Amino acid sequence: MLSDTDCCCGDYCTHQMPRMHALKQMSNTKAAMDGKLPCLVCVPHDLRAMPDTVTFGHQPVDEYQDSPEGKRGATHIVCARCVTWTHWRDIDLSVGFRVPWPCTSAVVLGISPRPASHAT
Repeated sequence: MLSDTDCCCGDYCTHQMPRMHALKQMSNTKAAMDGKLPCLVCVPHDLRAMPDTVTFGHQPVDEYQDSPEGKRGATHIVCARCVTWTHWRDIDLSVGFRVPWPCTSAVVLGISPRPASHAT
């Protein structure tokens, strides 16, 4: 059971005192979708349970695969899902650019490690 201070109702609580709420059994994915994430400081990386199969489409792909550039050996690894859009309103043109891998979502989901920062 949760303690009285865990009630999210605040001052307008409609629960009987003491405010005791039953714990809900749910999967880690459902908990994450409901905004219930483990503390990233307190919980070690290997104990942050998020199934490896849940990528939400964030996967590395070679943008140049099956293209003339790719046949010449060029590679450009990007996220399969993330696109950055640039809009030119004066000529009514929108162009999407793939986000380089790893995207921010892949790092947050734990699919890819955080890239090392370039300290100057």
